[in-house]
Amino acid sequence: MRNKYATISEVDRQQTVEAYLFGQNASMIANVMGVKQMTINSIMSKFTKEGRVEAKQRGGKLLGYARRCCLFLHDQPNTEVFAYTIRWVLLQPVRCNDAAAIEERWLYAQTFLELFAQVSEAQIYFIDEVGFSVMMRARQGRSLRGTRAMQVAPGLQSRNISVCCAMNSQQVLHYLAKTRAFNREFSCTFLEGLFPMLAVQGVTNAVFVMDNVPFYKGNKYALLSKATAIAHSTFHPTPHFSTRLRTCSRNGRSTCAAKDRKTSRVYLT
Repeated sequence: MRNKYATISEVDRQQTVEAYLFGQNASMIANVMGVKQMTINSIMSKFTKEGRVEAKQRGGKLLGYARRCCLFLHDQPNTEVFAYTIRWVLLQPVRCNDAAAIEERWLYAQTFLELFAQVSEAQIYFIDEVGFSVMMRARQGRSLRGTRAMQVAPGLQSRNISVCCAMNSQQVLHYLAKTRAFNREFSCTFLEGLFPMLAVQGVTNAVFVMDNVPFYKGNKYALLSKATAIAHSTFHPTPHFSTRLRTCSRNGRSTCAAKDRKTSRVYLT
């Protein structure tokens, strides 16, 4: 007896039909071939009705229907089928990849490369802010004698921490963490701590690459810039150009996750 999952070859199907034409019944053919009588009856029925001995190829039955359906929907873009409205959607290019944005990025890149002819790479500092959502869980509790050990986990507490950082291609020079989003006051406080560190590093001429946000353009920022003895210039990136610091900040979110209260306090110090 052959395997029940084995298929009938074309030769066996031809021999089955020949035995049927010689007057053999389905039960005898099934015993000789080692297959089920239902299979022999199916082969004989297809030979009697369709005159076909070989097996029909599987698949492809709905291919023609699907092609006709696609052509129908292509010719009639606004068609209601099965209570759904199908509309023709035109492909629009993404704004960040249109001709104007590409030209703007090219001009920005050319201006950025010109900085390397004026200052060294170590004098270019990237300044940006990033927000962290820190999840904290405090575990406490002690099992009583004779009882199963248990842990009591209070509800989760979340704290949003915003970090402003200044870095160049060599190191992270200065950062400041706050429990609120950075505004003009926090940004000026960050710059007040950045300028002394630049003086310690011996930097007399620096270039700041920072976001084009309003609190970097106020009077307080202008007065703070004039009060320092370090000559610096601000370089704002275009809206379609991602700075190196923003990429580093996004990558740092996945690696800087606090696990307990002690770790969260470290981030704020």
